[in-house]
Amino acid sequence: MAERDAQFDEEQGAEALPIMSGQAGHWVRRAHQVHNALWVSTVSGAVTPSQFAVLSVLAESPDVDQNAISRGTSLDTSTTGAIVNRLAQRGLLEMRKDPADLRRNLLTLSPQGQAEFRELAHRAAHMTEAYTDALSDAEKRQLVDLLKRVVEAGELAGDRA
Repeated sequence: MAERDAQFDEEQGAEALPIMSGQAGHWVRRAHQVHNALWVSTVSGAVTPSQFAVLSVLAESPDVDQNAISRGTSLDTSTTGAIVNRLAQRGLLEMRKDPADLRRNLLTLSPQGQAEFRELAHRAAHMTEAYTDALSDAEKRQLVDLLKRVVEAGELAGDRA
């Protein structure tokens, strides 16, 4: 592939467009595809990674409202609302009115949701190990650090746009 890329660059001259295989975005997209395939095959075909993120926020911080879940998962509020509704319909979440503000619903994992989360969290940890098995422990930490930096820089750039 690198040989072909070099040949293409020579044929196209100095003004050649970057080759896809050298673009970080291409590899982020491919890593996302691999992650999704592993998720479906080893964690769950019924609970998506975004739904798992909502369950994770509620496992860590029960009795929060939808806005707190949205912030905790980095999902927009309409997506969070749709996920919350699906999880509640499946019996994984419980909603109750906030006694301090009856306009707000507080969400928590149901007993079924707690059991489902524990099982999924266990599977997700094993999947993450398989996903990053080719990396040393130091490289795994470095990968997470680099991805965080890319995301944070992108979010800052979005705030300035």
